[in-house]
Amino acid sequence: MRSLLIAEGVPQEHVFSDPVSVNTRQNLDNAWAILSELGCKRPVVVTSDYHLPRAMALAEDEGLDATGVGARTLPQYWLKNYGREGLSWIKYWMQKYLHLPLE
Repeated sequence: MRSLLIAEGVPQEHVFSDPVSVNTRQNLDNAWAILSELGCKRPVVVTSDYHLPRAMALAEDEGLDATGVGARTLPQYWLKNYGREGLSWIKYWMQKYLHLPLE
């Protein structure tokens, strides 16, 4: 996404990336560390439409007062992406409510 934004004309110094996170929770934490240093008070979570509700739940769990925007899933990817996200919700609930150490 960094390369795409720069290719579309966003100045490189305005594009920040997180090359180390491996899941949404880590990405939210790492992005918030960068954004809060820049003085951001209310982050915007931008992700796929199927992923947005869980990303917002994770942001709330992390104490972020965020708003969100979801990009539309193309029809040919709908079943795979929504199916995978359903499984991710199960993992989220197991971690949050059963405190299982699933990473």
